Amino acid sequence: MRLLLFCSHFPPYGSGGPTVIDRLARGLTGQGHEVLVATSKHTVDLPDQEVRHGVEVRRFPFWEAVARPTPAAMGAGLRWLADHKRSFRPDVVHLCMVSPIDLFHWQTLTAAPVPTVVTFHGELEPSMCRPLRPGTMFDHALRRADALVACSHAVQADLHQVLPEAVDRSLVIPNGMEPPQRQGPPISVSPPELLCVARLVVGKGIDIALRAFAEIRAALPDARLTIAGDGPDRTRLEQLAEQLGVSPSVHFLGWKRSERCLELLETSSLLLVSSLSEGFGLTALEAAWMRRPVVASRTGGLVEVVEHGNTGLLVTPGDAGEMAAAALELLQDLPRCRSFGDAAQQRARERFGLDRQVEAYATLFRRLASSEASG
Repeated sequence: MRLLLFCSHFPPYGSGGPTVIDRLARGLTGQGHEVLVATSKHTVDLPDQEVRHGVEVRRFPFWEAVARPTPAAMGAGLRWLADHKRSFRPDVVHLCMVSPIDLFHWQTLTAAPVPTVVTFHGELEPSMCRPLRPGTMFDHALRRADALVACSHAVQADLHQVLPEAVDRSLVIPNGMEPPQRQGPPISVSPPELLCVARLVVGKGIDIALRAFAEIRAALPDARLTIAGDGPDRTRLEQLAEQLGVSPSVHFLGWKRSERCLELLETSSLLLVSSLSEGFGLTALEAAWMRRPVVASRTGGLVEVVEHGNTGLLVTPGDAGEMAAAALELLQDLPRCRSFGDAAQQRARERFGLDRQVEAYATLFRRLASSEASG
């Protein structure tokens, strides 16, 4: 099949969703499908087109056109995408995430009148789709897509609340990843090394992790916390670390690519995921593959990725004291910590392999393309 993957961000930009899209594109290409990724160009440093890990990638400054929607800029974006649709002749178009640039797809449907699949990577922001307003990006995605893919049952339930009639067109395909080349050495807690990997924004709850770490360090003075990520909340969080008296033991690394995060997991004792809401929890899955237990908020898709009492511990979102207690419970019981890590990797292999995700998408694409051809 010829598959056009249209997305607002694609590596080297972004993490989370873009990383999932990159892995999916490579997996579909590995199955023998012809894949074209059409994405936005953010800097002049990236080429307009390249082959990345065997996947054809084409870039256009869609975000600039949306930010300054002049007739010339919008017209150029529409022509660019329509021309690529006509020349590539896809069997299916996959909107890999919902974003404002999706309007270029919806306004060029006649250039390639084929089924559209939309994937949702997170819970729907109430202010943007409750109620669902006509003509918005969520309205187009939910009402016009031929299939709606949720990365977790939590996200699917959210879709159904926003638009109950979308039930028949929705399904869950969990994110997956291939086994890392490095499997991770046995866990060490001498000294205890804690890790957070997240965008530094309010919803990720890094302030909760810092407050939990202050309690952990009071019990284990040699404990250290590494925070991999960046964002508008960084200055406030650095100041909070100072106020809590843990700044010397906290290392803010800034944004790191997924490959580097796997290396950080190698040297960690456990991962803290303090999100107030989470559609899936990709870092929790990466920790599982690296045989690291997770202490995470009991929210959204994290409940599906982390099996409480077997691969990690789930705590009340926003409760720093409960997170600290759970982390100490593991850090002070090395055999249990290692047992959780081993169980996490086994569960990842059974449920969250990239091959499972790729095959689920390929099956969906084949079904839609076949229905279109027979119709």
